Amino acid sequence: MMIDQRQSVEELLQAARVRSGSAAADSSMATITYAGPTGRFRPGDVIARRFTVVRYIARGGMGEVYEVQDALLQGVHVALKVILPEIAGDVHASRRFEQEVLLARKVVHRNLCPIYDIAHCDEPAPPFLFFTMKLLEGETLSSRLKGTRLFTRTEKQAIFAQMVSAVAAMHAAGVIHRDLKPNNVMLDETGTELCVSIMDFGLARLGESEATMLTRGVAGTPGYMARELFYGATPCEATDLYALGVLLHQVLTGVRPPERPLAMAAGAGEVRSAALEAADVPQMYIHAVREFLADDPARRCAAFEQVHAANRTTPSGESLLSHGVPQRRVMTRRQFAVSTGAAACAAVGGVAWKWDRIDDMMHPLPAKRFVALLDWPWTGDAKLEPSVAAVMGAIGAELARAEAFDHNLFVIPHHIGRDVSTPAQLNEVRESLGANLILSASGVPGPNELRVLLRVLDASATRTLRQKMVSAPVEKPFALPQKAVRVAAELLNIRHYEPNDKRTQAGTSDPEAYAAFQSAETAMKLDNDAGLDEAIGKYKQAIELDPRFALAQTKLSWAYLRSYGLNGEGAALELARANCQAAIRTDPNLVQAHLGLASVYQQTGNSTEATREISKALSLDPANPHTLLYQAKFYTANEQWDKADSTFKRVLDIRPNYWLAYNELGMNYSKQGKYEDSLTQFRAASMAAPRNALALANIGQVYLQLGRWTDAIQSLTASYSLRANDEAAIGQALAFRMLGDMPKAIASAEDAVKLNPTVPEDWIELGDCYLRMRDGAKRALLPYARARDIQLERVRNEPKNGPAWMLLSLCQALAHDTPAAESSMRKTGSFGANDLESQLVKLRIFLVMHRLEESITTLSEVTARGATVFQLQAIPEITQLRTVPELRTSNP
Repeated sequence: MMIDQRQSVEELLQAARVRSGSAAADSSMATITYAGPTGRFRPGDVIARRFTVVRYIARGGMGEVYEVQDALLQGVHVALKVILPEIAGDVHASRRFEQEVLLARKVVHRNLCPIYDIAHCDEPAPPFLFFTMKLLEGETLSSRLKGTRLFTRTEKQAIFAQMVSAVAAMHAAGVIHRDLKPNNVMLDETGTELCVSIMDFGLARLGESEATMLTRGVAGTPGYMARELFYGATPCEATDLYALGVLLHQVLTGVRPPERPLAMAAGAGEVRSAALEAADVPQMYIHAVREFLADDPARRCAAFEQVHAANRTTPSGESLLSHGVPQRRVMTRRQFAVSTGAAACAAVGGVAWKWDRIDDMMHPLPAKRFVALLDWPWTGDAKLEPSVAAVMGAIGAELARAEAFDHNLFVIPHHIGRDVSTPAQLNEVRESLGANLILSASGVPGPNELRVLLRVLDASATRTLRQKMVSAPVEKPFALPQKAVRVAAELLNIRHYEPNDKRTQAGTSDPEAYAAFQSAETAMKLDNDAGLDEAIGKYKQAIELDPRFALAQTKLSWAYLRSYGLNGEGAALELARANCQAAIRTDPNLVQAHLGLASVYQQTGNSTEATREISKALSLDPANPHTLLYQAKFYTANEQWDKADSTFKRVLDIRPNYWLAYNELGMNYSKQGKYEDSLTQFRAASMAAPRNALALANIGQVYLQLGRWTDAIQSLTASYSLRANDEAAIGQALAFRMLGDMPKAIASAEDAVKLNPTVPEDWIELGDCYLRMRDGAKRALLPYARARDIQLERVRNEPKNGPAWMLLSLCQALAHDTPAAESSMRKTGSFGANDLESQLVKLRIFLVMHRLEESITTLSEVTARGATVFQLQAIPEITQLRTVPELRTSNP
């Protein structure tokens, strides 16, 4: 390569690093005030032939801290702490220190600064011990407390919740910090939310081990030490909690709690703080801090257990405690039975209206009603279950529209399995959805009627606040949903909104066809598409019983669209088209049929017809959030970013708590390279649906783009634990590949292709992982060829999909079919493939083909559009463009 080309490449890579600066900083330990070059090492020095010193940060009790650049990770900045020579020189202390750090590395939590590695180094003499950790952006809590800017109420609650969650994670792993203090807490306010990180917990001793030799004598910092430590007690969880109490007292009040003389007998007097009592936070925070500062260690531990239970941190980091919501008392089974039985008697009596009025006064609904719609308890009656499903489907679809008129309402439809049989299990489901109320529906057997009992349960899922029975004749099951929608609106105090009976019409007058249709709807709700084939069969049965059942034809078309999405078979796409067209011929005003047909047209590249069908759907129902969401996704697919953005926001104006809209808006930003904006939207999606595996997987994917490998693995692992999915597994594969852990990378990639063998990108990642192994190039050919074959089938079905042709070109290039790859790339010019992801694919194609001139040009373009250095590092062939000797290695 010519010298000017090399310079150009280095400038472009540096520009990518600068553009990714916020992400790189987030991979670091701290932006602490520059302390001057007074450390052992100077900027430019290389430690262990790997870490180039960028700057000296500060000196702490255990050693010196530096910001360094890690050559093995191709320039990622981390914090490096050189341990004091008196510790490193003590064989026993050094060995003990290594053990503690290695064990502490297993503690993974978003509010604990992770430790990456520990090593000895002999040069320059004398030999020394060091470890590396995340370099955080922000300031220490100590620095913030010394400033003039006070914490807001929201910030206090966020810090409280995050610190409780972090300490709980640390203690759960058996790690005792021993030195919690403001200097060991970092605050990062660079993002959309304040983030807390506790540092130096890797220097703690493990709770079940003997006393460490690192610090002889009293452990801790005066002012943050529990009284018992001064009398020779061993550091433990309770002593950490006392230090936590002092820290939180400072956060809530700005000052440390009043000190009491050590001579005062333990328990003779409690800490009394006027500042704490006057703090502008919910009373539960004040009570918790007061208990953490108690002389009695048992009181501290009991209080912490209660607070941690109320915290209930979700995988996305959100907690009820951060909003000041206490945990409610859980009733016994007997109390539950008595309360529900009494309420049922009142409902069927002649004075039910009086009890409604009393319930409004005695048990008012919360101002913000996040309502989980749950079909519970399961009756086991095959005749009733379809009716319950129909009721819940109608309530969910219709009342979601009420959110546009009442922004304190959020309706969360959710299907639960038969294994949820107790109030405690129901409460777990409610909690996982982030709801504070439950609207449950259960079938009640009757001789000549179909009856469904609707109940509003409180946040503990143990107390019935109000309820009502809905019934319809057995021969007219389709009348039930309309009645149920209106009753649900009354029970939930939904006002200023009138349900539309036309939208809840069944579409058939045949009870048997309706029953088959509802059975299909139930099957479609099963996890992991387990009921898809059964649903298709039931929809067909409904249509056979009533050939003019347009809604059944429409839902059948959507089932076929889902089948196409899973398997990529063109026949499924054609069946979806035929059923949509048949439904429209029967009922031209069926909105879902027009949307289904629009989806078929979009998949086959007919944008004109897709636009026309979307317009028809909107003209029939202009305020339908589902239609608007589909329109926004259509704009995204066609790279009409501004239109997509404004349409997504219109959806969120109508449904401000709609997780799917936030998720799709995140995808829109991601395709443009706006990764921080994308992360904000995915986090919002996860907060709106805390147990949603897709939202968490998407958060992890954005972390990958930003090079935040540890954060990515944490989110992806949380996603996978909720539901085994290939999105999370393949993200883990990339993260482990970038970290150099190839056994885990290959295992995750192989898991991904087993979970979903129809995704070509997953097969490509598997091939990329194999490349890192000995004789990997030959082994990678098989997954690359598999990806090519899958993508070939896709472009046959979607011949006008530009990004699909671009991906096919890459698959062909990786499979050593260069002429075909060049032919496929030429076709992208006609159909458009200008999103950032497609352009990164294009860059890799040129690199695989060794077309370096085009590679440099494309590298310049993607860098200018916001591609991060971490995205470039993920391309195995990018090493062709490296000129710095340290970077002429395979990517980490």
